[in-house]
Amino acid sequence: MQKNPDTVYYSYVAKEKFNYTRRLDKEDKISNYAFHNHDTYEIYVFLEGNIHYFVEGSLYKLQPYDILVIKDDEMHKAIHLKKSEYNRIVIYINKKFFEHFDCKEYEKIFTNRKRGKDNIIKAEYTKSSGLIDAITRFETYTKESPVPDVIGSALLMEILHILNKSKFENSLDTVKNETVKKTMQYINENIETVDLLDEIADYLFVSKSYLCRAFKKTTGMTINSYITAKRLMIVRHLCQNGKNISTACAEAGFGSYSNFYKAYIKDTGIPPKEGLSKFIEQGKQNQLRG
Repeated sequence: MQKNPDTVYYSYVAKEKFNYTRRLDKEDKISNYAFHNHDTYEIYVFLEGNIHYFVEGSLYKLQPYDILVIKDDEMHKAIHLKKSEYNRIVIYINKKFFEHFDCKEYEKIFTNRKRGKDNIIKAEYTKSSGLIDAITRFETYTKESPVPDVIGSALLMEILHILNKSKFENSLDTVKNETVKKTMQYINENIETVDLLDEIADYLFVSKSYLCRAFKKTTGMTINSYITAKRLMIVRHLCQNGKNISTACAEAGFGSYSNFYKAYIKDTGIPPKEGLSKFIEQGKQNQLRG
């Protein structure tokens, strides 16, 4: 356990397999962030606060002990409705986990969904199913003393087992601004080819200036930043599927390798060959397996 005046958190890391973190942010340190995604799957357990949570075009109004399941190609963000303590548990799971422990069937809760659909398990079920108990057990056991990764992995396996029997629900709410919602849909459907903001504005019959203002106000990021983030995500996936970097960045919609290189450096701070090496290696391994 580590404490400071701003945050309190507990973290357990199984190298290259998963990361479990419980975090409490003090109310004076709460801030809103732009849409983002991770290279890993995410299990998000909401404990305390006053927030709504966006996953792609869906808006989830969270209650304590609601759980969200988010895959690596879903952009998401928390929206704080007012300043209050924000307490949650986040478990990031590397895809290697499912291969290493030969439990690919547990990966379906992430992969067998459309973006922004069936993300939430409501608190009534998470408590009655024993899911919250399993998460509490994980933290209790791993806090007692340093434990081998295999023990932490077994505890996570129990959580995944219950999750896979859970009842997922869709959000009844979506992004309120129709223009923003349709913009996100258009980008997702045309990510490889969408080029100019004028193209989107013309498609939606709105002015480019209004489109840009509305999107930034709702999502916290510019349309171009959203498109770039989506394309970088596609490049990672293509590399995992055996494509080389040049082919992947072309298929993702980057006009040139130079444009891709600049975007990747800006996003990660490291060259693509270094940052994508693990995805390329995984792609080679996937090809060898056939």
